[in-house]
Amino acid sequence: MTRETILALDHLLTRLGALSGPDRDLDYDIAELMGWKQAKVAGNVVWLIPESNESGRVPRYTKFLHDAYNLALEIDPGHVAGASWEPGAASARINEEPVVQACNPAVALCIAALALRRKEYVTEYLARREDANANK
Repeated sequence: MTRETILALDHLLTRLGALSGPDRDLDYDIAELMGWKQAKVAGNVVWLIPESNESGRVPRYTKFLHDAYNLALEIDPGHVAGASWEPGAASARINEEPVVQACNPAVALCIAALALRRKEYVTEYLARREDANANK
């Protein structure tokens, strides 16, 4: 993982935390992070499902709890998670990570899942730097 990828994920997490409701542009940004690609087919831009060349609909991660849940499963298939909400506020937690608060449960779960992904990326990045320094 590169430093730039971690910084881009930080920026994405900041933008998600500032939301007051679902945001389709952020759905696309999350999709790109998860491996979705854009392509032109017959003059139209389509999104390609990760690990395939089939076009698909980018999930509405920030709107639908089911799509956010699938994101969390993709990042950590064996996780234990919870989410709660009331009008205008929501919380989510994955494993023993900190509780995240956001505008709705889908966004809270997205933030919790992507924060977990960020932690994995940072751990991987630091381990590679240590290995590189040890080999000098």
